[in-house]
Amino acid sequence: MLKALLVAILVLSMARCARIDPCSLPPGETDNSLPQTFTSAEGRFKIGLPGTRANAESNDKSFKWTIINRGQFYVSYFDSETILEAPEVSETFINKLRDVARSKGEGEFEVDSEIRLAGHPGREFRIRRKHSLDIQRIYLVNKRMYMVTAFVPDEWNCKFDDVIKVLDSFELTEENARKRNLSPGD
Repeated sequence: MLKALLVAILVLSMARCARIDPCSLPPGETDNSLPQTFTSAEGRFKIGLPGTRANAESNDKSFKWTIINRGQFYVSYFDSETILEAPEVSETFINKLRDVARSKGEGEFEVDSEIRLAGHPGREFRIRRKHSLDIQRIYLVNKRMYMVTAFVPDEWNCKFDDVIKVLDSFELTEENARKRNLSPGD
């Protein structure tokens, strides 16, 4: 009995000392386990991430995922009184967001590039922090701003391509039907 207990303690001690590869897949997960598709009817978007519940504090307009060995992902949206994607508004609006992020001085901007989502204007920022990379994508669609963000710790950079695939999976839903039903004052 004592011998079995000592062996068990030895095995547990060795398991604690073993370094787990942060880029290996969690038990039971295959490379095809992700993505699943999460759809927000109210938000009018979908993304290649598992289903989740909205953060109750933000009136169901903010969603968060933590995917082991990949990163943390956030999708949030905000509605405005004015049309944000108008050329005279969008550039100024996005530049102000970039300036606020830069003024915090919490990292070095590696990427600041224009992007588009189904013809709508956007911007991607990649901010290198001390031990991580933040990727922020902002899209302006009519009166709505979407923020799609990934936080990737340095030790998970081996899954960077997967992170980009998840961000690239973000798309709008029901937009064409909504545009047809919008009145000029909407």
